[in-house]
Amino acid sequence: MAHGAKENMRAPQHNSLWHNVGGYSLLKFTILVLAYILGFSTRLFAVIRFESIIHEFDPWFNYRATHYMVKHGFYNFLNWFDDRAWYPLGRIVGGT
Repeated sequence: MAHGAKENMRAPQHNSLWHNVGGYSLLKFTILVLAYILGFSTRLFAVIRFESIIHEFDPWFNYRATHYMVKHGFYNFLNWFDDRAWYPLGRIVGGT
C-alpha cells in the first residue's frame, strides 16, 4: 500500500441496531424499570402476605411525633421521652 492509501483508510463505522436504537439508553431504562419493580414488590410484600392492616395507633403516634418535632425542634425530638407511648413504661423516641 502506498503512503497516501493508509491515510485515507477510516475506522469501520458501527451501524448495528444496538447503536441506532440507542442500546445504552435501552439498557439504562431496563435497569431502572427492574429496580422500580423490585422496590414496589418489596413494599407490597407485607400487604400480600399479611393483608393490609393499619395498626390502631401508628397514625396517631406519627401525628404526635411530627407535632412535637415542629413545636420543639429536631434536637429536642431526639431526646424526647414520650410517657404516653408504651404505657406505663414510656418510650425514648429519639433512640428508637
